[in-house]
Amino acid sequence: MALERSAGDTRLHISAELVDRLRVHRPSLRVGSEIRYKERLFLRGGYIFEEGAGASIGGGIVAGNLVIDIARVLDGLSADLGDPPTFVSLRFRFK
Repeated sequence: MALERSAGDTRLHISAELVDRLRVHRPSLRVGSEIRYKERLFLRGGYIFEEGAGASIGGGIVAGNLVIDIARVLDGLSADLGDPPTFVSLRFRFK
């Protein structure tokens, strides 16, 4: 399920998913949102309602064909162990 709203150069996208894996036998809820400004700047946040998971935040920027994303896990198993991971992604888009 997703909802998207726009106001000028800014867009808000909100989504929710119910994920069920055969080996887990109980579904987990995942929610997230993304704010886009001029399709160049992005701010994201989400939460996974599952044991060992939790909240995350991130952002990104588009500079021509180069896309840079950074995300940080705030809750969950990795954060509970004392050093929450930060992910950096660099992409080049071919048009």
